[in-house]
Amino acid sequence: MVRMRILFLSMEYPPETGWGGIGSYVASIAPALAARGHEVHVLSCVRRQKFRDYIDRGVYIHRRGQFRIWGRRCFPLTVDRLRVSLSAFFWYGHLRRSGMKFDIIEYPDWAAEGLFFALVHSKPIVAHLHTPLPVISRYNGLSANTDNRWASALERFSVHRADLITSPSELLVKELKGLGWLQNQRVEVIPYCIDWLNWQGVQPVLMTEPTLLFVGRLERLKAPEVLVEAVAILQKEMPGIRTIFIGRSGVRDGLAYREWLERKYAGSVKGCEFTDYLPRSELPAWMARARVVVVPSWFESFSMVALEAMASGRPVCVTETTGLAGWVKGHNLGAVVPPGDPEALADALRPFLRDPVYAAEVGERARNFVREYFDPHRIAEAREAIYRKAIDCHIARRKEQLKKQSFGFPYACAERVGNLCLPQSWRDLVATEAAEEPWRHFYLRTGEALLQLLVQHPQFAAVDSLAGTRVLDVGCTPALDVLLACLGAEVVLLDLDWKELEKGRMYARLLGVEDRLRYVQADAFAIPFSPESFDLVWNSGFIEHFDDPVSIVRNMARLTRPGGAVIVLVPNRWTPHSLWIRECLRKRPKGYYWDFMGRERSYSRKELEGILKAAGLHVIASSTTNLRRSFLDDFTVLPRLKRLLPRRILYAIINFMDWMEKTLPFLRELGFMVGAIGTPNRIAVSSEFPKGSTERP
Repeated sequence: MVRMRILFLSMEYPPETGWGGIGSYVASIAPALAARGHEVHVLSCVRRQKFRDYIDRGVYIHRRGQFRIWGRRCFPLTVDRLRVSLSAFFWYGHLRRSGMKFDIIEYPDWAAEGLFFALVHSKPIVAHLHTPLPVISRYNGLSANTDNRWASALERFSVHRADLITSPSELLVKELKGLGWLQNQRVEVIPYCIDWLNWQGVQPVLMTEPTLLFVGRLERLKAPEVLVEAVAILQKEMPGIRTIFIGRSGVRDGLAYREWLERKYAGSVKGCEFTDYLPRSELPAWMARARVVVVPSWFESFSMVALEAMASGRPVCVTETTGLAGWVKGHNLGAVVPPGDPEALADALRPFLRDPVYAAEVGERARNFVREYFDPHRIAEAREAIYRKAIDCHIARRKEQLKKQSFGFPYACAERVGNLCLPQSWRDLVATEAAEEPWRHFYLRTGEALLQLLVQHPQFAAVDSLAGTRVLDVGCTPALDVLLACLGAEVVLLDLDWKELEKGRMYARLLGVEDRLRYVQADAFAIPFSPESFDLVWNSGFIEHFDDPVSIVRNMARLTRPGGAVIVLVPNRWTPHSLWIRECLRKRPKGYYWDFMGRERSYSRKELEGILKAAGLHVIASSTTNLRRSFLDDFTVLPRLKRLLPRRILYAIINFMDWMEKTLPFLRELGFMVGAIGTPNRIAVSSEFPKGSTERP
């Protein structure tokens, strides 16, 4: 299992802001993912919330406030969503600047918390459906005014731009498609989980009085009046029935919903107990008083309350428009009734209220079902698969997007050199990196230059594969070593820096050629191999860092079999980089990056040929390449252009430079890279095997 760093955006997270189902969901799934070895963070941005960081059950909690945005008086719903999403994005940037890099980001549909994340879309994102504004508006009787439409559009945009969309139930997906809010998007259905161990201490149903429990906001959507009417019917037969309502009161007809109920059902609310919002830690004690938990809502995407009741060993009575209804009905975990029908609700509740033994039997069945099907580790495993899929989708989407933006730039190199084809898988890999960082286009052009030199050697001129060829890269260039391995060669990467060797291992793993590469940590002046061990010994951008390049090339020649090849690639002397830019960079306080092994030099074709001859090699050919890197320097020009120009214009300039190099051959003499290939003359070589190397298989 690959460890991921996961970020949840959620205003709701108990105990301080655990208002509803979103908070319950995050509080259940986040610790479950952390228990499976992932690094899980929750970013909660709420108005007037104090800045606070702490760890809860292995989850990193970041509590932050919100910014103030003007205009709420005119467009409260829209402004609230902009404020929430902007605050979340700002504090996310703060976390990133502190060194946190996330692999996947999940946010809810509600309040469009992920709006700016969807807009930028620089990371893989998963949007989780709970109950979007159009559904709430429909069942709460809210008018579809301009503010409502704009707010809904923001939520819809944030969801549609995600790499993957998940939902707790098929019911919610069908509802949203019926409203036209979802079109042809594929939605993965994964139910909520619950840490059922927290609910095991609730007393058995057999010890309860005939008491009904309703948990949720008092509003039209939750339909508490339907339960009040059902209780009025039941009280004629069982006067001792009690009903407990827990939740904040909304507004109906200008009155608080509780007051509205008391006025309309003045004779029916006897025996009803109303309790305002209470901490989740106190909910098990109230659940212990209930014989049945009732969810009479007009619509519930899932119902965490019903799930918690089942975990407590309580039978549940839900409406057909509740996401859990299919499980409840299919496994006889309670009763399912039509929404808005108090008589049907009364009929469904009657057997549980009259017979505590029957209620206990159904409740125990519900408890066991929750343990098996809604276990946190089981649901966390399913979400892991979703996150991996979202990451793959994001990479594929980003790759296609960058291809379109680049006007074909990532593939601006020949597909075939001689009889050797540059593998598409390798080109795809480098293209992805080059599209993100244009300077890595260097790998494509250098790979082409390497093969162009190689096919000028008589031994390799007619081959269409390097199978059976032993290759040594002295001072490794991992991306090009993997190219040779893809062509069939057995490649040894030699370097003093393990980071470069590990990079080669990563590339090899991505392209499936691990068995063709070996990794050796050693000094280029004491290479730990017997003479005449390789068919090709080469390096790129290496010998220019040392005072005695001839001795390095001589060591390379010593290791090359008779008739084999030695290839050396170095910076060209006659380029702006070599003549001026590098000296300017050296004057900076931090100096010049590529001087880390000594003062970097440059060579003309004639000088490079002279080095090969001095090392005892017969020079077969030399060439120059990569004109655009000479003028669009990686350290000065290219970074400035990236800030000033849109990516499309930048790529158009780069493509133009590449076209000029291919169309006007004389311009190649100004290319950034000069290379030469030679074959060993018959010289005396030492058979001594140097010590002091480390090899990793």
